[in-house]
Amino acid sequence: MMNGPQKVLLSKLGTLKKGGAILREKLRPEGAAVILYGDIYTKYAEIVTRLVSRVDPSAVVDGVRLNSGDIVFAGSGETAEEIGKCIAYVGREEAYAGGDVVILSNHGQDARYLGYALNAEDAIRQKMRLGQGSSVMHLYKDDVGSIQIPLPPLAEQRKIAEIIRTWDEAIETAEAELKAKQERKRWMMKRVFEGAFQTISQGWNKVLLGDCFFERSEAGNTGLPLLSITSGNGVVDREEIGRRDTSAADKGKYLRICPGDIGYNTMRMWQGVCGLSKHEGIVSPAYTILRPRSETNPAFMYYLFKCPPMVSRFHRRSQGLVKDTLNLKFPAFAKISVNIPSQKEQTKIVQILEAADEELEWLKRHLESLRTQKRGLMQKLVTGEVRVAV
Repeated sequence: MMNGPQKVLLSKLGTLKKGGAILREKLRPEGAAVILYGDIYTKYAEIVTRLVSRVDPSAVVDGVRLNSGDIVFAGSGETAEEIGKCIAYVGREEAYAGGDVVILSNHGQDARYLGYALNAEDAIRQKMRLGQGSSVMHLYKDDVGSIQIPLPPLAEQRKIAEIIRTWDEAIETAEAELKAKQERKRWMMKRVFEGAFQTISQGWNKVLLGDCFFERSEAGNTGLPLLSITSGNGVVDREEIGRRDTSAADKGKYLRICPGDIGYNTMRMWQGVCGLSKHEGIVSPAYTILRPRSETNPAFMYYLFKCPPMVSRFHRRSQGLVKDTLNLKFPAFAKISVNIPSQKEQTKIVQILEAADEELEWLKRHLESLRTQKRGLMQKLVTGEVRVAV
């Protein structure tokens, strides 16, 4: 049985240095390639061959030149989990590191292995302990130097990196498929609802929203579950079901929502965020609760409300003094007109879009499963719990 790899301090492994100042206002569609600390935890996985951000060449005077194989750590983050996330830069283009990053150079190891090892669970825990600050966490050069990682022989490092890369490829394929299906659904939404916004639409009849809904304004019983209306899958968040609201705020204004109701955020800055409830509970008073009339298909109306042209109509009817606090009260909402098809066609449209949503949800679960598998595999391989024969 092989012994586990020895742990090595990063300060003993190579040269640590700070990035240089690069101003964000100098960002351009084209120019010199740069990496900014925020890019590390928002735009990249562990291994990076091409940098996304570009700046005017005049802005890199103070930037630090990157070499292929350098490991670049985010020196700031808003959460402990973000702090110290790093990437292995293995690209060949001329590139520079901006401020608030720490760079590990001249390490003589496989850069891809280091990228994975320094983002595995054990390294994350070390960086979380080392992070300093409250609202914004910071990780300094000396902190990075005190991180220890397992360091197997170079040949094993390369093999480990190759194995984990197969999961990256599967994740990239799943991400591309999810993006393509999301684009397809947007195209479907545009096509099936285009008649709703035409002056004259064959087979679609003009109605007022007030003829389709009445407002449910009854206060909710605080013994009911506190439900969350999300902009993701469009239904009341199942993870909130069963959770009781125990905060001290007055719940007298919280609203009751029932199965088949649509909770719609009336504030302009959040308009378009709505949910079709499958449960009874209470929701924030920021939402207007729309109870569909008997002849209204609530699922069809929910999808219709998500269409950008519909949201634009809501915006135009909003009232208030400050742009981001404009509000759409139910009396104004009720006067908005829209074209809708027959009940039979509404049902067919809902079936098509629900099938698309089910496929998207499956792809999201599949993608998250791949990411979970990768995290577990990384931890086992880089710690030596599972050794790789070379």
